[in-house]
Amino acid sequence: YQEQLTNLGIKTARLLPNDSAFDNYIGGYQPELVIFDRFMIEEQFGWRVRAICPNAARILDTIDLHSVRRAREQGLQNVRDKQDISSLVPSATKTILSSPDTLRELSAIYRSDLTFVISDYEQRLLRDHYNIPRELIRLCRFCYSSPSKGAPFAARRNFVTIGNFNHAPNRDAFTLLNERLWKEIRSRLPQEEGSAPELHIYGAYPTEQFLKLDNPKTGFRVKGWAKDVGETLGQYRVNLAPLRFGAGIKGKVSDGWQVGTPCAATSIAAEGMYEDFEFGGMVGDSVELFIEQARRLYTDQALWERSQINGIRIIQEIFNGDKNTERFLLDLESSQIRLNEKREQNFVGEMLWHHQNRSTEYFSRWIEEKNRT
Repeated sequence: YQEQLTNLGIKTARLLPNDSAFDNYIGGYQPELVIFDRFMIEEQFGWRVRAICPNAARILDTIDLHSVRRAREQGLQNVRDKQDISSLVPSATKTILSSPDTLRELSAIYRSDLTFVISDYEQRLLRDHYNIPRELIRLCRFCYSSPSKGAPFAARRNFVTIGNFNHAPNRDAFTLLNERLWKEIRSRLPQEEGSAPELHIYGAYPTEQFLKLDNPKTGFRVKGWAKDVGETLGQYRVNLAPLRFGAGIKGKVSDGWQVGTPCAATSIAAEGMYEDFEFGGMVGDSVELFIEQARRLYTDQALWERSQINGIRIIQEIFNGDKNTERFLLDLESSQIRLNEKREQNFVGEMLWHHQNRSTEYFSRWIEEKNRT
């Protein structure tokens, strides 16, 4: 998408990590604020920005809390061979572990002047569980234009699921559908026009392993990349999101709501998506419940229409593009106000900068090596 950025008047540059050429570039540019895309990028470049452009506001965009997603993935892996086959989301995957990734991500948040999180769940987690000061965290939601109901219930058929094949939660969900869920879902559905409904799987970068699973006889169809997500999802009656781990906002769910497609989801897929509103579909974590809610959404027109309205309401209220854009711009502006004063009040952040990268340990090691040689 670099060409699209250029067409919008946005300059791009290819810069290497661990290279002082970055210092020269940003020193000549002298930005007023810098946004780091995920905590790993803040680790690579944050200290350089602080040294070369001390007056620039440093902002961390978490995308989602990667440490949460990784901890849940590890929790699932730990119980994968022992778990009750009736459960899609074992309790271990919901446990937030104090892992090295957690400490790295929290450190990046403290070192930054402001951090954007994408869901209200993650905002509460940082504030209430990890006790991150409120003034360091802001909510930055997805921005959608006005949603559309699209085609009515009777004009839609088949199931759909979508997600980048490079993303581990998606690969796990696709495998789960193939091995444990889809056959049973399909067996409970009536024939339509002489053929049973199909499940169509879309996503960029499908591997040969998944492409080989495409099977017209079972109705498990691997379609690959979708040119237009909205146009694609709007054709289907039910969206499936059996995620067993993950974090942040699930675009596969909200993209479906945007075009009037309800979703059968696990609690992980629904997390942070609907606040106090009714979910735009059904949520369940047991194998039996997920299969049954998929069947009901597909066959019960009244339930489907209520679910569609709920999803559209969530898009209008929670993911309203105009409202969320305005809030985001105000947060960016406020990040530059009284910057030095805010930094002085962020004692943990100042402490992390003072002892950056375990400086006392490595200073001691350097002295020891110097004396030895």
